[in-house]
Amino acid sequence: MASEKVRVVRAARRRDDHPGHPLVERPPDPFAPGELGAFYEWLASPEERHEVARATPRLCYELYLARKDLVSAYPHLGSIDSLRFRQWVLHFGLGEEEVPEPVRKAAFEDGLWPAEPELTWSEASGLHPGYLVSGYLTAELGLGEAARRGLEAMRSAGIPCAGYPFAHTLSRKGHVELALPTTHSSLDVNAVFVAPDQLRAFVVHVGPSFFAGRYTVGTWAWETEDATEAMVTASSFVDEIWTLSDFTRASVSKATDKPVLTFTLPIVEPAVDRSRDPRSLGMPDGFVFLFVFDYLSTAERKNPRGLVAAFCRAFAPGEGPTLLLKSINGDRATSEVERLRHGAGERPDIVLLDGYLDPAECSAMLARADCYVSLHRAEGFGLTMAEAMALGRPVIASGYSGNLEFMNEENSYLVPVTPIQLEADAPPYRKGETWGDPDLEAAAELMRRVYESPGEAAAKAALGRRYVLTEHGNARAVRFLASRFEAIHERLAGGYESRVAERVVEELNR
Repeated sequence: MASEKVRVVRAARRRDDHPGHPLVERPPDPFAPGELGAFYEWLASPEERHEVARATPRLCYELYLARKDLVSAYPHLGSIDSLRFRQWVLHFGLGEEEVPEPVRKAAFEDGLWPAEPELTWSEASGLHPGYLVSGYLTAELGLGEAARRGLEAMRSAGIPCAGYPFAHTLSRKGHVELALPTTHSSLDVNAVFVAPDQLRAFVVHVGPSFFAGRYTVGTWAWETEDATEAMVTASSFVDEIWTLSDFTRASVSKATDKPVLTFTLPIVEPAVDRSRDPRSLGMPDGFVFLFVFDYLSTAERKNPRGLVAAFCRAFAPGEGPTLLLKSINGDRATSEVERLRHGAGERPDIVLLDGYLDPAECSAMLARADCYVSLHRAEGFGLTMAEAMALGRPVIASGYSGNLEFMNEENSYLVPVTPIQLEADAPPYRKGETWGDPDLEAAAELMRRVYESPGEAAAKAALGRRYVLTEHGNARAVRFLASRFEAIHERLAGGYESRVAERVVEELNR
């Protein structure tokens, strides 16, 4: 028994002095009288404050970190792979790793590691017309915002609708007003806002009854010109696909013979918290070029280092303007943060600010900026650019990919782009896929032009604001959703029978 205790203590304490590791709370001393039971419970309990392992027992997470095969098999342990990892531990890991019996009992029998409850859905026989919107409704990421806007547009159209949040994502889930799941909806059209590479995890989560008797739409964003194997697989779980731009539609259409249509997100003027002084949020004084991005959306794609390089070409240190790079999730991409800091060097006119703001605070920052800049390599849509335009800000952006849905030479400043192939994997994008590389010299010239010609920039910004609010407002989205709703039900009335539920059963059995 003493040797077993020593082995477990070493496993539990091996990394507890590493910043960010979940074992930040010292365990009960298993050698102290009466503390052994508490120690085993500690091992079987998760570190709830830890973003990745907050639902995984400490000992199991330690075993996970020690095995490269597990890290490879379950890369998204804090989100879509959590249930699969639990199943592996239960069926294989307990034996392979010789997990002590008290830890097994506490984790599985006593419920310290609870399984996700099995979801039940309304019977196919009792369905009526309406949209059930599923996806990252509570999460702060692009496809989550797309789902929220889609749901709001459906309400505006007077179409019966409801929402079911899918919580398996690492992004913060700050939209708590949409947190209550609707598992007994009897609506007959599923609108699933989940990326194709994560759709299988969604299918496993909701089960086949979610699809039985219903028509399922997958709403996707993708950022390279290439069809992927994930798209091919995911298309078997839907009856038709909506993409957020024609750029993504072209990619997806290569992967499937299912109907693929473009659902352009409604662009509305964001609500601005006028009570907040942007300086209190970290906004510098003077002329500010702003870029907002999420490190979890892949830094290579968002290309903040390219923006820093262009700014340094455009302006000497202290010449006047400031570049503000406002990010989130930098704590999960520390190497990328350091690369960006290295590129910025010691320049005081390049400000890196990481952390979450609420939507109104973020909009206050957008409204205060003198120019918004995105030198992305690809976008599925580009909502921050659209919102900056809706607030009347001049926008400089790569003339490539989804943002061309609403940007043109008249209403914004477009940077020339050269299509390139990825030289290495940049997950979820693969080596050899195609996106665009912006011309940094041209970007620098445009930044200089906006700074030195404020009248011209203001006129272009006014055109941009008018264009996105009139041509890409809520009315356009309402027309699309109402039209598709009618077309889907005509298709069903004409004898179309969805095979998605059968395909899900086959996948789960496989």
